[in-house]
Formats: sequence, structure tokens, C-alpha cells
Amino acid sequence: DYLEAMPTLPSGSPWATLLYVCLLGPIMEEIFFRRLVLRRLLPYGRVFAIVVSAVAFALFHGNFFQLFMAFGFGLGLGYITVRTGSIKHAVFMHIFINTYSSVINFMLEDFPVVATVGSILIITMALIGVVLLFCKRTLCNRHCAIRYKVAVYILIGLAGVVAVSPILLPKVW
Repeated sequence: DYLEAMPTLPSGSPWATLLYVCLLGPIMEEIFFRRLVLRRLLPYGRVFAIVVSAVAFALFHGNFFQLFMAFGFGLGLGYITVRTGSIKHAVFMHIFINTYSSVINFMLEDFPVVATVGSILIITMALIGVVLLFCKRTLCNRHCAIRYKVAVYILIGLAGVVAVSPILLPKVW
């Protein structure tokens, strides 16, 4: 079971847990993985630096359930850091994601429906971000109008999936 396999912090105040997971952890991880590891690997190429720092970030999380998500998240944070030249945006994004995930995890036992919808929304938001990034990168392309329409249809489809998720996931509800 996912909840049983997730590592737990020492018992104590939920506020201390939130402080560590939602503020101190993201700041320290970004300083280490983006400022130190990624920047030291940049002389070997941007893609290499982003991928290796993302692999290290994923392995650091230490459990199978977070491995692939942390790798994808590490790729995104690495890309943001390389594109902006600063870890500031990656830190804020990491704080947001950890806070959102912590709130969802706290709600899983008592409010599984709300937690499931919240999880679907965050996945949808991530997919929308990928689609918008794809559209932005192709704005100068002469086929942009066609790609933009495809992106809009994808977004409408994702919104539809979220809207009918109670029907698609009957065991959760």
C-alpha cells in the first residue's frame, strides 16, 4: 500500500513536519541539487547536467514510489534553473509542490475523494504546463496555428477527464 510504504518523519507536531517538508527540505535540496550538482555538471552540457542532477535527486528520495515522479520533477526543476540562471524559481516551485503534496497526504485517510480530485488536478496542471511549454517553443514555427489548436483540444480533453473522474475511478469514490 502506498501510504504504508511512504517514509515517515519522526512523530511530533504536524507543524514541524510541514516546516521541514514544505520549507527547509525544498530550500536545502535546491541548493544542493541545482546550485551545486547541476552547476558543476554544466561544463559537460546542459542536457547531461539536468539529467544527472535529476537522477541524483530521484535516488536521494530513497523509495520506489517517489523515484519516477522525483526524476521527472528534477528534470523540470533543472530545466527551470538552467533557463533562468537562478535557483529562485525552482525553490518556489519545489515549496509549492511539497506543500500541495503534504496537504493531499494529510487528507488521504479522512477525505479520500478530495485527495484524489486534488491529485488529478495537480497532474492535469502539470500536463497543461507541458502542453503550454510545447506551444511556446513552437510559436515561431509556421505550423503554430495547427499545433495551438491541438494543444487547446488536449486541454479541453484534460478538463473533461477531471470533470468525469468520479465515473472513471469508481473504486476510489
